Amino acid sequence: MLTTRTGGSPGPPPGSPPPGGSAARRKPRRSPSWPEAAGGRADLLAKCSGLALGYGEWQPEAAHYRRMAELCIAAGADQALIGRWIKAGQQRAATGMATPYTALPPGG
Repeated sequence: MLTTRTGGSPGPPPGSPPPGGSAARRKPRRSPSWPEAAGGRADLLAKCSGLALGYGEWQPEAAHYRRMAELCIAAGADQALIGRWIKAGQQRAATGMATPYTALPPGG
């Protein structure tokens, strides 16, 4: 694969120490935990999880959608809300399957 730089100054030579001193002197940056990253929005995690489960069960890559839901649940999704969103995902999948693809814009 061929890549080119589109601007800016050239980077440091390969193998040179990172800018700002030795990597041993720098503290590693802490990544937030999943619940922290969600910002306390357990309702949005439940929506994402439920839609993934409901819609994804009809898709060829259903395992991918289940994994998405598992990650949202692990991040703190409100499990009391997930069932409602599963139903919404199932309705979206059913609507999508009932609408034939014509490659025409709506009304066209």
